[in-house]
Amino acid sequence: MTWNSIFRPLDSRVALSAPGLAAIALLLAAIVIMVDQRLAQSVSETQVVAVSADEDDPTEDITSVTLSPDLAEAVVKLIEASRGTAFKLDQLTTASFFENADPTLQPAIVAFAGEELSRRQHYGEAVDVFASLSPEDRAALGSAFAYGYALRAQDRDEEALESYRQHVAAFPNHQAANINLGLLLAKLDRHVEALAVLHHAAEISSGERRGKALSAQGSSLVELARYDEAIAVFKKSIEYRPNHSATWRKLAMAINSSGTHSQEDIESAFIKAIALAPHNSVPATELANFYFGKGRFRDAISVYREAHNLAKDRLSIGLHRALNLYISGRPASAKRVLRKIQSTKRSASQNRQFDALSALIEGSERKISRATESLSASRTRGEPLTEALLLFVQIETNAEGLSEDLFEPFIDDTTFYQPLRYAYALKLLSQGQPNDCVAQFEILTQMSDRSPAFAYGHSLALRGAGNDAAALQEARRAYQLQPESDRISYELVDQEIAANDFDGALSVLNDVIARKKRPIQAYTQSGDLYLKQGKPRKAIAMYSQVVDLGNTDMAIALKLAELQLSVGNLNDALATVNDAIERESNSIDARFLKARILVQNKATSAAVEELRKILLLDENYEPAHLLLTKLQSNAM
Repeated sequence: MTWNSIFRPLDSRVALSAPGLAAIALLLAAIVIMVDQRLAQSVSETQVVAVSADEDDPTEDITSVTLSPDLAEAVVKLIEASRGTAFKLDQLTTASFFENADPTLQPAIVAFAGEELSRRQHYGEAVDVFASLSPEDRAALGSAFAYGYALRAQDRDEEALESYRQHVAAFPNHQAANINLGLLLAKLDRHVEALAVLHHAAEISSGERRGKALSAQGSSLVELARYDEAIAVFKKSIEYRPNHSATWRKLAMAINSSGTHSQEDIESAFIKAIALAPHNSVPATELANFYFGKGRFRDAISVYREAHNLAKDRLSIGLHRALNLYISGRPASAKRVLRKIQSTKRSASQNRQFDALSALIEGSERKISRATESLSASRTRGEPLTEALLLFVQIETNAEGLSEDLFEPFIDDTTFYQPLRYAYALKLLSQGQPNDCVAQFEILTQMSDRSPAFAYGHSLALRGAGNDAAALQEARRAYQLQPESDRISYELVDQEIAANDFDGALSVLNDVIARKKRPIQAYTQSGDLYLKQGKPRKAIAMYSQVVDLGNTDMAIALKLAELQLSVGNLNDALATVNDAIERESNSIDARFLKARILVQNKATSAAVEELRKILLLDENYEPAHLLLTKLQSNAM
């Protein structure tokens, strides 16, 4: 239905005087001027415009037609009266106020109705109303913008694009229209065209609007892999919108993709984005993905957890969270995450991803084979998680048959490329191929020098290849990056001891003792090292801590008692061995040590009694016979 069929045209059979024609022309001109003034006002009054939270959303600036208060009220009441049912154009065109209106004002009334419906987000009804106007009328009235907005809301992008173009042609300096046109071009992957439009939008805008136009420019530059330009534009956008979380997040992602900036710069931008939107899961998810992609798996754990708690789409983040836990060597934790999301509604694709990851974590070859066959048969190329899971499975089940070519599709993937190579390197190490493993870790540590996992794995590989000096350097670097890791700490202690650097090992063990509630292993190793250094009193202090923490290891108790005896602390030695005997009364070693302590303490009768108890337990225990004979001989 068009204007020609709805409105009574000026009947060519009716003669109009020249003054009448002039009056009509003046009236139309007045409408156009009024629309232009309204648009100009909306351009300058940026505070009344609702700037969207993210650049993917179009900017709202719908009002362009102004009617008299009575007409405007009549249109609004008519629309409100249809609440609950779809508003139809003929409800407007058959209304008495419309039929009685000057025919030259009727297009403006229709346009106003379309804009009112758009404001109420009744976009389908708005589209039907606007469609009754000719393109020329929509452009002249300034309603092509609202029509384009409503069309886009209905996913009729090409039609929306044409409507925005018509509007911009009539009103080239309308900020919102230029921004929305640029955003829509970007959505349609026409980024070169989008850049030109968005550049103009930024030039004619100021404040928040200019910041938005610049940020949208940056997004298109990223899509064109022009990262350095994008970074500069995002930074410029932030000057106008310093508290805009999405732009900080996009800046971080552009910096990450550029590969020319430090991880500190990327991390700082992500953290700023999260601080500005603490209840939004998107920036937290992207930071977690960044950590995961750089091999900083431990850092990713807490951020994925936070993002998972915030997210509406818990399944997608849950899968990434579980994968991170699995790759970082925490399969039990990964299983717990999968159990939490097991009942979450899943698409067919997500269901296959879930099954493949579950099978991979469980390690069942039969389940892995079945799940990956299903995932591979129905996969859609270009879905990163699916492609990554397939390669993770291949690494786990057939690492020997892999070639460098398999990693090629992931080279530009900032999330999965490095974790995939890491999994491959660990598999090579487990298969006894340390030299090949070293080559992989040399690539990884060059790409991410802040990954404790990469440095630790590199150290293990170097040690396996016999390069102990380089292995120790990497172990120290891993420890500097993640001193709170027990696995890294004890590996470094082991390597320091192998290099005869006991002081270095003790320094690490002291750090472990300071941070843990029950550092039994650290106390024990410290005691052993002090013993090797010939420092029995320091060794006693360490072993005493082990015993005080409730450790029931008989070997530790006997070692402590022996040391206490060696330095003349007879009462302490006797107390230690008595505690040991109380826990294990049949311990011949403990009872014989007690006898020796009693002898040293000149308690001969008690020593003899203890030796006889030992012979009741084992009448053939030669040391007891020898000591008992000696004591009895001395007594004669």
